[in-house]
Amino acid sequence: MKLRLLPLLAIIVTFLFSCSKSDDNNDITKADILLFDNVKNTSPVFLPIESYSMQPAIKSDNWGSGNAIYTIYGTLRSYTHPQDDGVIDRSNIYKSMFDLESLLNSDSDSDNLLTETKELIPAFDFGNTRSYDLYTEEDDFCVAYKELDNSKSAIIGWHWYDEGNALKIETGVAQLIVNNNNTEIDIDMVFAVDYDITTTDTDYNIRLKLTGNPTTHQFQFQYRIGKTSIVASGISQGADNYFLFKIKGDGTPNSNTTYYFIIPADANEEYLKNLTFDDAYTNGDDITDSRVTSYLTFVRDTPFFDDSDMVTDLNDLNKGNSRQGTMYVNYQ
Repeated sequence: MKLRLLPLLAIIVTFLFSCSKSDDNNDITKADILLFDNVKNTSPVFLPIESYSMQPAIKSDNWGSGNAIYTIYGTLRSYTHPQDDGVIDRSNIYKSMFDLESLLNSDSDSDNLLTETKELIPAFDFGNTRSYDLYTEEDDFCVAYKELDNSKSAIIGWHWYDEGNALKIETGVAQLIVNNNNTEIDIDMVFAVDYDITTTDTDYNIRLKLTGNPTTHQFQFQYRIGKTSIVASGISQGADNYFLFKIKGDGTPNSNTTYYFIIPADANEEYLKNLTFDDAYTNGDDITDSRVTSYLTFVRDTPFFDDSDMVTDLNDLNKGNSRQGTMYVNYQ
């Protein structure tokens, strides 16, 4: 499957661009922040059983699609470009971040559409308004950007097309902040796949929110894919560190029950494959394990994302303004 991303997939492992306004508000220069690496150093990364990751993950009767523990693994499985392309899709957050980094890092000759610093809301309203100095649009993506003394923030909207299927489109919107010292990252993202662009309802939906520290590896994570929802927190790397996951929905023994798992930071596919729902807590108040009690309040009390937190219809984008149904920012 070939995706049309304009000239975006030059393999670059630098990410954002900063802007310095010239007299015509047009200049764009590159900056050195690694979105992909920062995310990998913040959230857990599960290595596959195979020594060479481009091989498909091991499959068995109870290990694969339809198992919510496998969903956790697939979401956070290690991704390496280019060997994992064609094996791992964008339901994996590291594949998504790699492609998003390439998109953010792509050159643009478009004019800055802002004449002054302005508060902007992404096409999908994540619940906050931030100010930006630059906003550009291309046919398939748009980016708003601002650099502060200690951080860079951005909005990005994008379409990816499948050249083998003219009716398919992938649409995403993300809002992010990355600290210049690589000590803080905050990403909120929606992603939807529509297999029939003659209608506005979407067929496959993802919502991600990740905050944390790439240096200390502390993280807070919310994710929903289809009808499976995850909340997690902890320390993702280092000996004797652990994190706490809760999961609910499709792929569990009872879709109305919440299941909690305590997972070591060095867990891999083999560890997750050997987990069963008999190993889970079903009441967060029963968790007294000192390895994860400091993360319990966030995990237990943070609500799962539901359909209202996702783009189930393209008209969920830019609701109430003239750009409804598009991923562009309503900047005027």
